[in-house]
Amino acid sequence: MVGRVRSGLSASRFGTVFVVVVALVIVALVLRGFLTPAPAPAPVLRTAVVARDTVRTVATESGTVVPVQQQDVNFRQSGQLTEVDAKVGDHVKAGQVLAKIDDRALQNGLAQAQQRQQADQATLNATVTGNAVETAQHNVDAARTALANARSQAALQNQQDAVTVTQDQAFLSRDANVLAKDQALLAVDQARVDHDRSVLNADTNTLQADQAVVARDQAQVAKDEGRVSVDQTRLQQDQATEQADCAAPAKPACPADQAAVSDDQNRLSSDQKTLASDQKQLALDQAPVAQDQAQVGADQAALSVDSPNPITDRQLSSQDATKVEQDQTVLRADLQRQSADQIAGKRAVDDAQASLTSAEDALTAQTTLRPNTIAAQQAAVVADQAAVDTAKQNVEETVLTAPVDGTVATVNGAAGEPVVAGNDQTPRAPGSTAPLPDTAASSPFVPSSLSAGGANAQAAFMVLTGVHSFQVVAPISELDAARVSQGQQVQVTFDAIPGLSLPGDVLALQPVATLIQDVTNYLVTVNLDTVDPRLKAGMTAHATVAVGEVKDALAVPNVAIQHSAGHSYVTLVRRDGTQAKTEIQPGLVGDTTTQVISGVGEGDHVLLPAVTPPGSGTNRPLS
Repeated sequence: MVGRVRSGLSASRFGTVFVVVVALVIVALVLRGFLTPAPAPAPVLRTAVVARDTVRTVATESGTVVPVQQQDVNFRQSGQLTEVDAKVGDHVKAGQVLAKIDDRALQNGLAQAQQRQQADQATLNATVTGNAVETAQHNVDAARTALANARSQAALQNQQDAVTVTQDQAFLSRDANVLAKDQALLAVDQARVDHDRSVLNADTNTLQADQAVVARDQAQVAKDEGRVSVDQTRLQQDQATEQADCAAPAKPACPADQAAVSDDQNRLSSDQKTLASDQKQLALDQAPVAQDQAQVGADQAALSVDSPNPITDRQLSSQDATKVEQDQTVLRADLQRQSADQIAGKRAVDDAQASLTSAEDALTAQTTLRPNTIAAQQAAVVADQAAVDTAKQNVEETVLTAPVDGTVATVNGAAGEPVVAGNDQTPRAPGSTAPLPDTAASSPFVPSSLSAGGANAQAAFMVLTGVHSFQVVAPISELDAARVSQGQQVQVTFDAIPGLSLPGDVLALQPVATLIQDVTNYLVTVNLDTVDPRLKAGMTAHATVAVGEVKDALAVPNVAIQHSAGHSYVTLVRRDGTQAKTEIQPGLVGDTTTQVISGVGEGDHVLLPAVTPPGSGTNRPLS
């Protein structure tokens, strides 16, 4: 029984192990499939057949749609707008009134010109029909009399002015001399006062010095007297002690006391002599002080006498200076009057002389130059007529009319606003009457930099433009400009009208360069063969120009050509599948194909770059 149980357990274990082994084998196979890279598929060979075709290279440039016809309309006179009779979008006919400005000032000018003409005509009529010789002679006589009177009056006035100036100069000289004398006296008196102050100061200093010496002597005497007083007190004390010690019976200190008394007496005698000497010196030093005080008093008295004199002298000098200034003022006024009278007199004489000359000339004209006078007056009348015609034209120019048929594109002004006369010219596109984009009426606010002159310095009052015919003006690079010529075909597309493509041709190319952001460009005008009604001036256009083309040429795709060391090669694929690298001589390089002059033949197969099939990448191990 025990043996059966073990056999059953062994069979169950074997089955479990078997299942585990099978599972491991399956896992291993799955992992191998992921971890072992699949063999890369053979690359797909791509070839192209060398065939005859048209090789073409194009240049695509961005430009602007412009109207073929555009006309700036400006007043030829400046003024204030009184009415504007057309608005943007209106279609106008040639001769139609567009606007008017205030003509009152010009009407006044016309009236003045007509009055001047009438006056000159009347003068001419009087000259032709009348006899003014006698009147002219009377005028000459009157002018001669007036000239004589002017000369006499001028001479008399000059004489009176000379007498007045001479008197003024005499008064000024007299008062100036008095002022000089008073100023000299002031200087003398001031010098005397300054001397008195100097002497007083010196004597005062001497007095103060002597007083200081006396004070010093008095201090010394007081000191000597104090010393004598001390000596006397000490002597009295020592004598009292001596009497006490030397009375019978004498004490041992008696001799010393007697010696002390003797010394006191000697010292007292010496100090008394010194005191006497210092008192004598004090008496000597006190004598100069009295003299100094007397001298200072005398100096102060002299200064008191002399001090008022400069004050008086200054007052007199001030009065004299005022008189001199008054005399100078009067003299200047009289000199100015004299000069003015001389000028006035000369002017009066000159005017009288001119009047006489004019009268004599008039007499001569009436007697000998009458034909010339009549001719000159006739010329003045003719000139007046020209002025009247000009004034009439100015009045007429206050009314602005349309010079051509067109549609109003812009209006710069309203009634009541001022307007200035305009004489600007619209830059035109190459070979066309169309305006350059920065002067087109469709974009007056954001001028481009196409034209060499930039944006207009002053906008036209009104712009008339066509809305049925357009062209495209675009800048092209200098590289493309060398390949663009008149008549080349163009295909034009427009950002604002997706899907629209219009054919055209190159109308003209600008002969001189235009700098756009410091890059050299040339303007090209493209004429559109057809016009779409959706086109508007100012739209952005893209012109594609065929700048190079070779027809019936052996053509090879550009991607099949390899370049190395200045040589060009293609890889030929033979019928048996073999490949051979062959040098070719390229011609025109187009946008997609290249002309081959030699090296391959029609029908040959050339190798193109390989394209890796999708999903051909190697598997990477799982991380």
